[in-house]
Amino acid sequence: MSFCQDIYEMLCRKYPNSNIYLLSDHHLGHTNIINYTRSQFADIEDMHNRIIAEHNKEIGPDDIVIFLGDFTFKTSTMKDILPKLNGHKFLIIGNHDQPSVVKTYPSFGLEGVYLNPIRLNGDYLSHEPLVMGERDDEQFKLVAKEFSKCTGHMNYHGHIHTEERLDRARYTNVTCEALDFKPLFVGRTHSLEKDGKELFINSPYFADELDRLCEKYKLNNRLMIKDYIYSYMLSALESHMGAYFVQGSVGLYKKFGFLSDFSDIDISFLYDQNRSKNGNIAHMKSLVDDVYASLEDIDNINLTFLKRYASLRTFEALYTSQNPYSVRCYLDSNLVFLDSYRDSDFYSFSGRSTLEKVIDNKTLLEDYSFPNFQTQVIIPEGDLANLILQILFQKDLGPRK
Repeated sequence: MSFCQDIYEMLCRKYPNSNIYLLSDHHLGHTNIINYTRSQFADIEDMHNRIIAEHNKEIGPDDIVIFLGDFTFKTSTMKDILPKLNGHKFLIIGNHDQPSVVKTYPSFGLEGVYLNPIRLNGDYLSHEPLVMGERDDEQFKLVAKEFSKCTGHMNYHGHIHTEERLDRARYTNVTCEALDFKPLFVGRTHSLEKDGKELFINSPYFADELDRLCEKYKLNNRLMIKDYIYSYMLSALESHMGAYFVQGSVGLYKKFGFLSDFSDIDISFLYDQNRSKNGNIAHMKSLVDDVYASLEDIDNINLTFLKRYASLRTFEALYTSQNPYSVRCYLDSNLVFLDSYRDSDFYSFSGRSTLEKVIDNKTLLEDYSFPNFQTQVIIPEGDLANLILQILFQKDLGPRK
């Protein structure tokens, strides 16, 4: 298991038999970079022209290029230059990029934006080299530690413009300076056999269709994506019907259309007193694992890192592909005693994602797979009663507890 996702199969699925290239640290719009490491250029326009020419000399319209950070200092420069560059373009955010405007990047032609290191067919791609102490955040540290123990794979990185201080058998510097502005060819994608219908969330139409429907029906784009991912999570629970119930804001939203910026699905696994404590915990873990498995085919959800880093009790899916700003979805699971509830506290609910309900393109509905679910929900009054009982169970009442 890895702390960062491997995007190779996603690229194979979308663009079979395409060349893949890497390049880093374009520093578009950065006038002072000429004084630092690019004195061969007369001015910033001269540098831009060289970057465009070298890029399009190597990369064709059907090729894939992944930029490893520090692409531009100005959104206006990206908007001007990115459309002039051939290929399907992806970006790992560098220390000089602007995460605050990441959500605008797809409109300029980027097909994927990654906030953290990723993998490509086993090799590691990052802005800063994967060396402990190079960057001060927890996920980077975990990936760097993972890479230090990994043999047989390369870390392609940027960030280091002129200094060569790393083992070339393990690290490849792909900055513009290191490669003389020529993108580095690192391999090809292959064809994947399709197993059934593709998930609509992975289709090339997803982002445009979502934007169109949100505009047409005055819907919240962010809520629509959350609801869509939650529908996959709920559908994965069907095989456990009767062993759990859903509570909290998602249940209210699905039942009553309660429009809040909900962030979690609270599920309670009913404690079976005929099982041991460890048996109940193992059963609950299998339920949570099934939810994870239902999302593994969604492009660019980094399940492995979040599952290992958080714990089995808390699930977070980070979706940064078609809509590159973060959409965080949580699955909180708890063990509760069945005798805390009555039958009348529950109702069953079947449904579809809001996105599927509003899609008016029948071809898309026929060609792609959408999540449908049946779930067991706790009514608010029952949930309140359980909350009181939980407090009483946990309160230390002394020897007569």
